[in-house]
Amino acid sequence: MDPERLVEQRVREALAPREPQPRIYAKVRWVGPARPGAAGRNGESDVVVVDPERGWLLAIEVKGGLVGRDGLGRWYAGERHLAESPFEQAETGARVLARTIEEEPAWVGSSPRAIHAVAFPSVDASSVGRGHGGLGPDAPIALILDRADLATAAATSTALDRIEAFWSGDGSRDRPFTPEQVQLIDDVLACQVALRPLLAGDIEAGERELVSPTAHQLTLLRTLRTARRASIVGSAGSGKTLLAAEKARQLATDGYNTLLVCFNQPLAKALADDPALQPLEASGRLTVSTFHELCRRLGAQAGVLPSEPANPKPQVWWDDVLPRALLDASSA
Repeated sequence: MDPERLVEQRVREALAPREPQPRIYAKVRWVGPARPGAAGRNGESDVVVVDPERGWLLAIEVKGGLVGRDGLGRWYAGERHLAESPFEQAETGARVLARTIEEEPAWVGSSPRAIHAVAFPSVDASSVGRGHGGLGPDAPIALILDRADLATAAATSTALDRIEAFWSGDGSRDRPFTPEQVQLIDDVLACQVALRPLLAGDIEAGERELVSPTAHQLTLLRTLRTARRASIVGSAGSGKTLLAAEKARQLATDGYNTLLVCFNQPLAKALADDPALQPLEASGRLTVSTFHELCRRLGAQAGVLPSEPANPKPQVWWDDVLPRALLDASSA
């Protein structure tokens, strides 16, 4: 059996009787700095165990075949030189994953405790002579799941108890996870999500398209350039607004004080936010307004706009009072 698959299976079997049930994740890929301020890097934690009762995240690094290190501290898997110690790999993965979880906006409480261990399914840790310094001070044998530890689920359970005792001590540092924290960890480590376009983006794209004239419409405008008055008729979506916006741009660019009026507020905002029109608005050559805002502004300037009642009848105010104020202002 594949070494990583064996370790995952034995850990699942060993932890299955426990309550609350620990969460187990295999081959968890991660991207992030090994420590704050360091450069980002890629990595993978072979087996990750989240223990709700103790409040820690255990990352296990698996190395199959023969494993060893030389007198210079360099590690090998068979004849292959390892860029870093399996213990360091496991520790880095645990820290990156715990930090990633803690940085989630929905996370509440102290950070998950990050601990680590290694699994060497093809070798026996007892083959290392204790009198020769073991594997070194940075590689405690107590944190190794070896061939004997992985022979049966019962042996793996005993080995995990040993690893837990190593990190927990008297248990004073244990902080159980809440159900909400466990769920958030699961959402991060077993992420299931579908990216989709947001309505705000669709509206923005539609607004940009709304004020982007086509080549045919620009040709039509060129033919009307010398006409001082024109009436453009068409169904919804036929491009009347595009023609009006482009004609307003041309007039304002030629130095005319230009007023571009439309009926509803969203369309007025789209026109006002159009990059081709914004510089002309800033210069004062172009004014974009809704019809009713124009009625309100000119009626107020001419002193013919009555005060808006506290509880106006909407249709009367918009359909009669404001248009009448514009008409009165034009003749004032």
